Amino acid sequence: MQHSEKKQPVSVKKLLLILIGSAAGLAVLIAGGTYVYLRCAEAGRDRDEALRTERAQGDAARWVQEKYGFTPEITDVDLKRDGALFDSYYTGTAIVWASDGDNSFRVLVGEGDEHTGDDYQHQEIEDALLEEVNGILSGGKVLRFEYVNKGNDGSFVRKKFTGDNLKSILPELMQLHLKLGYVNTEFANAPDFPILRDFEIFTEMFSFDSAAHLADALQTEVYFRGEDWAPMLTGGLYVRADGSEAFSYDVMDCGDFKVMYSYEQEGAPPKVTLEDGDAVIRRFREQYPNTDLATGTAHGWKVVTGGQAFYLYYPVHGEIPTMRYIDAVVEAETADESTYFQHSNMYAHGDYYVLECNYIPIHRIAVIE
Repeated sequence: MQHSEKKQPVSVKKLLLILIGSAAGLAVLIAGGTYVYLRCAEAGRDRDEALRTERAQGDAARWVQEKYGFTPEITDVDLKRDGALFDSYYTGTAIVWASDGDNSFRVLVGEGDEHTGDDYQHQEIEDALLEEVNGILSGGKVLRFEYVNKGNDGSFVRKKFTGDNLKSILPELMQLHLKLGYVNTEFANAPDFPILRDFEIFTEMFSFDSAAHLADALQTEVYFRGEDWAPMLTGGLYVRADGSEAFSYDVMDCGDFKVMYSYEQEGAPPKVTLEDGDAVIRRFREQYPNTDLATGTAHGWKVVTGGQAFYLYYPVHGEIPTMRYIDAVVEAETADESTYFQHSNMYAHGDYYVLECNYIPIHRIAVIE
């Protein structure tokens, strides 16, 4: 009689080891495959980006050569993308930075020449527009030139400016916003500005009380706002497509400082009284002990409004510091008598540091000098 050999059952421990080994091997395989796939995808994206960059550089150089007659030096390329962070795609548009050897400029490269433009002549175009305006009301200086054009910087134009075709160039500069500065100019009976009205160039004109203040604004401001310079302005003018409107800033002299009150709602001007500035600073430090505040004398005031916003102007004493600001702490009290603090920097504009305050009814303000 033959006896068959009885197989021993596989132990649970061995079975688990086999399963774990198989799973680990599969994981390594998947990880390796994923790594190879991602590396290949990344290499493909890099090649695609390099080709698009090279094409944008060539298109920009060709555009400048055909339009202006010189070959630019290409310094940088920004390929525009759209979509979600991990699902973005190239739009077919690029911004190419270039130079003629002396001046830097940009070329907007799109799909075909009808979507391509540049800002090489932007200064010539701005100067020509200012000359047109000064031919009607002389003395204007450009404080700010802003463009909005189909989601891109509106200084990109397709046509070449020849000096006598400004009116054919302006339609490409959609939604222009122009800010001009004058000195001691009366705007109540300002003349009409057809070139601004016809091309819907929203324009703000500001009259400064001195040439020195206008020069300061031209030299120091990146983004000019009339509210920041109100104590040094004698008036202004809005020029819109539907007509012109003169305006002025009503600035209260409060002794040590000035306040401009916003009359957006009916109500009396703000009431201003002295406040213990050191006490405001002390309460602020108790709540925010780690905040870095400047050391110095704390001047304090309580400003009570009807809930309107206002601007506070504190005079600059001596030389303006390098950073052009001083510290201010605002303890704001709401209508239900709850309070909160705000630490702000008052930046210098001309002769004053400026603090913009919101619509809270009561402000206790401490300025550290």
